[in-house]
Amino acid sequence: MRGKARQIIMIILFGAGLLVFAFPFAEMAVNHFVMQHNLQMTAAANQREAKRVQELQKTKGDQVGDSFSANNLSKAEKAHMLGTIDIPSIKLSLPVFDVATEASLNLGAGVVRGTDMPVGGKDRHTAISAHNGIPTKVLFTNLHLVKKGDVFVITVNGVHRAYQVERKQTVKPTNVKPLARQAGRDLATLITCTPYMINTHRLLVTGHRVPYTAKIADAVHHAKQAATAYAVIFIVTLFWVIFTLLCYTIWRLKWQKDGPVRQ
Repeated sequence: MRGKARQIIMIILFGAGLLVFAFPFAEMAVNHFVMQHNLQMTAAANQREAKRVQELQKTKGDQVGDSFSANNLSKAEKAHMLGTIDIPSIKLSLPVFDVATEASLNLGAGVVRGTDMPVGGKDRHTAISAHNGIPTKVLFTNLHLVKKGDVFVITVNGVHRAYQVERKQTVKPTNVKPLARQAGRDLATLITCTPYMINTHRLLVTGHRVPYTAKIADAVHHAKQAATAYAVIFIVTLFWVIFTLLCYTIWRLKWQKDGPVRQ
Protein backbone atom coordinates (compact mmCIF):
# COMPACT_ATOMS: atom_id res chain seq x y z
CA MET A 1 0.00 0.00 0.00
CA ARG A 2 2.85 2.34 0.86
CA GLY A 3 4.55 1.54 -2.42
CA LYS A 4 1.43 2.38 -4.38
CA ALA A 5 0.98 5.66 -2.52
CA ARG A 6 4.63 6.51 -3.20
CA GLN A 7 4.10 5.86 -6.91
CA ILE A 8 1.05 8.11 -7.01
CA ILE A 9 2.90 10.90 -5.21
CA MET A 10 5.87 10.62 -7.59
CA ILE A 11 3.59 10.73 -10.63
CA ILE A 12 1.75 13.78 -9.28
CA LEU A 13 5.02 15.57 -8.49
CA PHE A 14 6.49 14.73 -11.87
CA GLY A 15 3.35 15.88 -13.68
CA ALA A 16 3.25 19.09 -11.67
CA GLY A 17 6.89 19.75 -12.49
CA LEU A 18 6.23 19.30 -16.20
CA LEU A 19 3.28 21.68 -16.06
CA VAL A 20 5.31 24.32 -14.23
CA PHE A 21 8.07 23.99 -16.81
CA ALA A 22 5.66 24.13 -19.75
CA PHE A 23 3.42 26.93 -18.49
CA PRO A 24 5.51 29.93 -19.69
CA PHE A 25 5.87 28.42 -23.17
CA ALA A 26 2.18 27.58 -23.40
CA GLU A 27 1.26 31.07 -22.17
CA MET A 28 3.44 32.61 -24.87
CA ALA A 29 1.61 30.65 -27.56
CA VAL A 30 -1.80 31.47 -26.09
CA ASN A 31 -0.86 35.16 -25.94
CA HIS A 32 -0.29 35.02 -29.68
CA PHE A 33 -3.89 33.94 -30.28
CA VAL A 34 -5.26 36.49 -27.82
CA MET A 35 -3.32 39.29 -29.50
CA GLN A 36 -4.49 38.29 -32.97
CA HIS A 37 -8.09 38.14 -31.76
CA ASN A 38 -7.82 41.59 -30.19
CA LEU A 39 -6.36 43.02 -33.38
CA GLN A 40 -9.31 41.73 -35.39
CA MET A 41 -11.88 42.94 -32.88
CA THR A 42 -10.51 46.47 -32.75
CA ALA A 43 -9.87 46.93 -36.48
CA ALA A 44 -13.38 48.23 -37.16
CA ALA A 45 -13.36 50.53 -34.14
CA ASN A 46 -10.05 52.06 -35.20
CA GLN A 47 -11.60 53.32 -38.44
CA ARG A 48 -13.58 55.79 -36.32
CA GLU A 49 -10.43 57.18 -34.74
CA ALA A 50 -9.32 59.41 -37.64
CA LYS A 51 -10.36 62.68 -35.97
CA ARG A 52 -8.63 61.85 -32.70
CA VAL A 53 -5.45 60.92 -34.56
CA GLN A 54 -5.47 64.30 -36.28
CA GLU A 55 -5.71 66.00 -32.90
CA LEU A 56 -2.84 63.94 -31.57
CA GLN A 57 -0.71 64.92 -34.54
CA LYS A 58 -0.90 68.53 -33.34
CA THR A 59 1.17 67.53 -30.31
CA LYS A 60 4.15 66.90 -32.59
CA GLY A 61 6.88 69.19 -31.46
CA ASP A 62 6.73 68.18 -27.82
CA GLN A 63 10.08 67.15 -26.43
CA VAL A 64 11.12 63.76 -27.77
CA GLY A 65 12.42 61.43 -25.07
CA ASP A 66 13.39 57.85 -24.38
CA SER A 67 10.24 55.71 -24.36
CA PHE A 68 11.73 53.30 -21.84
CA SER A 69 12.79 55.91 -19.30
CA ALA A 70 10.89 55.83 -16.02
CA ASN A 71 10.26 59.57 -16.43
CA ASN A 72 8.41 58.99 -19.70
CA LEU A 73 6.50 55.84 -18.75
CA SER A 74 3.24 57.05 -17.26
CA LYS A 75 1.19 54.63 -15.17
CA ALA A 76 -1.91 56.81 -15.11
CA GLU A 77 -2.06 57.98 -18.72
CA LYS A 78 -4.41 55.92 -20.85
CA ALA A 79 -3.22 54.78 -24.25
CA HIS A 80 -5.58 54.08 -27.15
CA MET A 81 -4.96 51.55 -29.85
CA LEU A 82 -4.24 53.21 -33.20
CA GLY A 83 -3.69 50.21 -35.40
CA THR A 84 -1.08 47.56 -36.06
CA ILE A 85 2.47 47.05 -37.19
CA ASP A 86 3.46 44.02 -39.25
CA ILE A 87 7.04 42.91 -39.92
CA PRO A 88 6.81 39.95 -42.33
CA SER A 89 10.52 39.08 -42.22
CA ILE A 90 10.27 38.14 -38.53
CA LYS A 91 6.61 37.07 -38.67
CA LEU A 92 5.48 39.70 -36.19
CA SER A 93 2.17 41.52 -35.81
CA LEU A 94 1.61 43.90 -32.89
CA PRO A 95 -0.97 46.47 -31.83
CA VAL A 96 0.23 50.08 -31.93
CA PHE A 97 -0.94 52.52 -29.24
CA ASP A 98 -1.01 56.30 -29.53
CA VAL A 99 1.58 56.75 -26.77
CA ALA A 100 4.20 54.59 -25.13
CA THR A 101 3.06 54.02 -21.54
CA GLU A 102 3.90 51.31 -19.06
CA ALA A 103 0.62 49.57 -19.88
CA SER A 104 0.81 49.92 -23.66
CA LEU A 105 4.38 48.62 -23.82
CA ASN A 106 3.25 45.50 -21.95
CA LEU A 107 0.65 44.89 -24.66
CA GLY A 108 2.40 45.93 -27.84
CA ALA A 109 4.09 48.99 -29.31
CA GLY A 110 3.60 52.69 -28.65
CA VAL A 111 4.31 55.94 -30.47
CA VAL A 112 7.26 57.79 -28.98
CA ARG A 113 6.08 60.98 -27.34
CA GLY A 114 6.78 64.07 -29.45
CA THR A 115 7.14 62.22 -32.77
CA ASP A 116 4.60 62.16 -35.59
CA MET A 117 1.54 59.95 -35.51
CA PRO A 118 1.97 57.02 -37.94
CA VAL A 119 -0.32 58.46 -40.61
CA GLY A 120 2.30 59.19 -43.26
CA GLY A 121 2.97 62.30 -45.29
CA LYS A 122 5.95 64.41 -46.32
CA ASP A 123 8.13 65.92 -43.63
CA ARG A 124 6.96 63.26 -41.20
CA HIS A 125 8.95 60.92 -38.98
CA THR A 126 7.08 58.59 -36.66
CA ALA A 127 8.88 56.52 -34.03
CA ILE A 128 7.35 53.36 -32.58
CA SER A 129 8.85 51.58 -29.60
CA ALA A 130 8.33 48.18 -27.97
CA HIS A 131 10.15 46.07 -25.43
CA ASN A 132 12.75 43.63 -26.72
CA GLY A 133 11.12 40.92 -24.72
CA ILE A 134 8.72 39.99 -21.95
CA PRO A 135 8.93 36.44 -20.53
CA THR A 136 5.60 35.34 -22.01
CA LYS A 137 5.35 37.62 -25.06
CA VAL A 138 7.26 38.21 -28.25
CA LEU A 139 7.36 41.96 -28.96
CA PHE A 140 10.37 43.57 -30.69
CA THR A 141 12.40 40.60 -29.46
CA ASN A 142 13.71 39.77 -32.94
CA LEU A 143 13.99 43.31 -34.29
CA HIS A 144 17.75 42.85 -34.57
CA LEU A 145 17.09 40.22 -37.26
CA VAL A 146 15.41 42.75 -39.56
CA LYS A 147 17.73 43.60 -42.45
CA LYS A 148 18.16 46.55 -44.76
CA GLY A 149 15.68 46.20 -47.60
CA ASP A 150 13.06 44.44 -45.45
CA VAL A 151 9.61 45.99 -45.34
CA PHE A 152 7.30 46.69 -42.41
CA VAL A 153 3.70 47.88 -42.59
CA ILE A 154 1.88 50.26 -40.27
CA THR A 155 -1.92 50.18 -40.49
CA VAL A 156 -3.96 53.04 -39.02
CA ASN A 157 -7.65 53.72 -39.70
CA GLY A 158 -7.68 50.90 -42.23
CA VAL A 159 -4.91 52.49 -44.33
CA HIS A 160 -1.76 50.41 -44.92
CA ARG A 161 1.55 52.27 -45.11
CA ALA A 162 4.67 50.35 -46.06
CA TYR A 163 8.24 51.31 -45.15
CA GLN A 164 11.47 49.79 -46.45
CA VAL A 165 14.37 49.56 -44.02
CA GLU A 166 17.29 51.79 -45.03
CA ARG A 167 19.25 52.09 -41.79
CA LYS A 168 19.98 50.25 -38.56
CA GLN A 169 21.91 51.83 -35.74
CA THR A 170 22.54 51.49 -32.03
CA VAL A 171 22.54 54.67 -29.97
CA LYS A 172 22.47 55.81 -26.37
CA PRO A 173 19.00 56.43 -24.87
CA THR A 174 19.58 60.18 -24.78
CA ASN A 175 20.43 60.42 -28.49
CA VAL A 176 17.20 61.39 -30.28
CA LYS A 177 18.79 63.10 -33.27
CA PRO A 178 18.09 60.10 -35.57
CA LEU A 179 14.34 60.69 -34.93
CA ALA A 180 14.35 64.17 -36.46
CA ARG A 181 12.24 64.93 -39.51
CA GLN A 182 13.92 65.08 -42.91
CA ALA A 183 12.64 67.53 -45.50
CA GLY A 184 10.28 65.96 -48.01
CA ARG A 185 10.60 62.45 -46.59
CA ASP A 186 8.13 60.08 -44.93
CA LEU A 187 10.06 58.04 -42.36
CA ALA A 188 9.30 55.54 -39.61
CA THR A 189 11.69 54.26 -36.97
CA LEU A 190 11.22 51.17 -34.81
CA ILE A 191 12.93 51.26 -31.42
CA THR A 192 13.77 48.69 -28.78
CA CYS A 193 16.27 48.19 -25.97
CA THR A 194 19.59 46.44 -26.56
CA PRO A 195 21.51 44.32 -25.60
CA TYR A 196 18.87 41.90 -24.40
CA MET A 197 18.34 42.06 -20.63
CA ILE A 198 21.07 44.71 -20.29
CA ASN A 199 19.23 47.52 -22.11
CA THR A 200 21.95 50.16 -21.98
CA HIS A 201 21.37 51.27 -25.59
CA ARG A 202 18.59 51.57 -28.14
CA LEU A 203 18.35 49.75 -31.47
CA LEU A 204 16.83 51.96 -34.18
CA VAL A 205 15.49 50.50 -37.43
CA THR A 206 14.49 53.25 -39.84
CA GLY A 207 12.52 52.85 -43.05
CA HIS A 208 11.31 55.15 -45.81
CA ARG A 209 7.83 55.07 -47.32
CA VAL A 210 7.28 52.79 -50.32
CA PRO A 211 4.09 51.85 -52.18
CA TYR A 212 1.92 49.24 -50.49
CA THR A 213 1.79 46.61 -53.22
CA ALA A 214 -0.01 43.30 -53.59
CA LYS A 215 3.32 41.55 -53.03
CA ILE A 216 3.76 43.25 -49.66
CA ALA A 217 0.15 42.50 -48.71
CA ASP A 218 0.71 38.81 -49.52
CA ALA A 219 3.90 38.78 -47.44
CA VAL A 220 2.03 40.20 -44.44
CA HIS A 221 -0.80 37.68 -44.87
CA HIS A 222 1.54 34.68 -45.18
CA ALA A 223 3.61 35.85 -42.19
CA LYS A 224 0.49 35.98 -40.01
CA GLN A 225 -0.56 32.52 -41.16
CA ALA A 226 2.92 31.13 -40.49
CA ALA A 227 3.06 32.66 -37.00
CA THR A 228 -0.31 31.13 -36.14
CA ALA A 229 0.72 27.75 -37.55
CA TYR A 230 3.92 27.79 -35.50
CA ALA A 231 1.93 28.58 -32.36
CA VAL A 232 -0.46 25.67 -33.00
CA ILE A 233 2.37 23.24 -33.72
CA PHE A 234 4.22 24.39 -30.62
CA ILE A 235 1.22 23.88 -28.33
CA VAL A 236 0.40 20.45 -29.76
CA THR A 237 4.04 19.32 -29.58
CA LEU A 238 4.46 20.61 -26.04
CA PHE A 239 1.43 18.79 -24.69
CA TRP A 240 2.33 15.63 -26.63
CA VAL A 241 5.78 15.63 -25.02
CA ILE A 242 4.23 16.15 -21.58
CA PHE A 243 1.74 13.33 -22.16
CA THR A 244 4.46 10.98 -23.44
CA LEU A 245 6.80 11.68 -20.52
CA LEU A 246 3.97 11.22 -18.04
CA CYS A 247 2.98 7.88 -19.58
CA TYR A 248 6.61 6.76 -19.59
CA THR A 249 7.00 7.72 -15.93
CA ILE A 250 3.88 5.75 -14.97
CA TRP A 251 5.11 2.72 -16.92
CA ARG A 252 8.59 2.99 -15.44
CA LEU A 253 7.32 3.15 -11.87
CA LYS A 254 5.01 0.20 -12.46
CA TRP A 255 7.85 -1.80 -14.04
CA GLN A 256 10.12 -1.11 -11.07
CA LYS A 257 7.39 -2.28 -8.69
CA ASP A 258 6.18 -5.38 -10.53
CA GLY A 259 9.31 -6.24 -12.51
CA PRO A 260 9.33 -7.37 -16.15
CA VAL A 261 6.52 -9.63 -17.26
CA ARG A 262 7.78 -13.20 -17.64
CA GLN A 263 6.25 -15.78 -19.95
